Amino acid sequence: APEIIADSSYSFTKPYKIILLDKGGGIGPVRIVINGKEVIADARKSKQIVSKVITLSVDLRLYKKYFESENNIIQIFSSNADSSLSSRGIIIGSSNKSVPPANPRLFVISIGTSDYKGTEIDLQYSSKDAADIAAALKAGSKNLFSADSTFIYTLTTDVTDTSLLPTKFNIERTFTEISKKAAAKDIVVLYLSGHGINASGDFYYLTKDAYTANSSAYIFKEVLQAVGISSNEFTEYLKKVAALKQLLIIDACASGKIVENLVAHRDIPYSTLKALDRLKDRTGTHVITGCAADAVSYEASRFGQGLLTYSLLEGMKGASLRDNKFLDVALWFQYARERVPQLAAGLGGIQ
Repeated sequence: APEIIADSSYSFTKPYKIILLDKGGGIGPVRIVINGKEVIADARKSKQIVSKVITLSVDLRLYKKYFESENNIIQIFSSNADSSLSSRGIIIGSSNKSVPPANPRLFVISIGTSDYKGTEIDLQYSSKDAADIAAALKAGSKNLFSADSTFIYTLTTDVTDTSLLPTKFNIERTFTEISKKAAAKDIVVLYLSGHGINASGDFYYLTKDAYTANSSAYIFKEVLQAVGISSNEFTEYLKKVAALKQLLIIDACASGKIVENLVAHRDIPYSTLKALDRLKDRTGTHVITGCAADAVSYEASRFGQGLLTYSLLEGMKGASLRDNKFLDVALWFQYARERVPQLAAGLGGIQ
């Protein structure tokens, strides 16, 4: 990967200069990450680089909302021309004392899709799961954040208000609204329940307008893009939100009725895992996913919920709390990782 030459610190008085030296593989995309979140996917002005040495001028002042008041970390990653090799990156420090410290706020986007177009892939629990997660986080956050600092957005198919249905338009609008409000200090939780599929090497969450969970049925990619949201799209949504603490919970894939092309898989396809990994790395997000390896176990579940959701709610009631009052993400997710296989085994399934 190209060598990076840059100052070890940055102030907000002028653009930041980066020099890249070609080491033989050409000069590819140059990523800029602020406090763990990618803000620039490629800082190059031109994609056709033939020079062995290039100089970039990046105005980081445009990304001031991603800076906290103190001790900010900026990372720069270089890659070769075909992006097959990436550098470990260099780290520079910066302070933004002009941003006054303030208490964090909580933004929750809880999305559950049970009623799809037609009846082929309708689910029993996804809308209820999303509503329960939203209610639990709202109740648990009132003492920590206060009601004025807690914003809950619940989109399910169990409502009559069309602006609250889990359509792609409504989901995009919700992220746009949050991106205008959230600051670096804030926390964002995104919960997804419903069907997810693997298509073209990417994970897609199917919105209410989807009619099948068979990825091969979407012959035209434009149709899938209209009814589904890819991990790449979620990456762009989350990147525009300045909040540096983000959680993504996906209780999806073959949850519900048997779907022929999904039930054959005993876990999440490798390409889907890679897509979610890229999302995690580019947005600085904590991610936990639940994949129903035995689709029948969900539909016949005596718990009345997706197993991942059931485990997370169980943890919030006390099983995974720190000091019996704080919801520690590491403890919470680890509890679910251990609990879900136990619940699935009790139903004769694997998850």
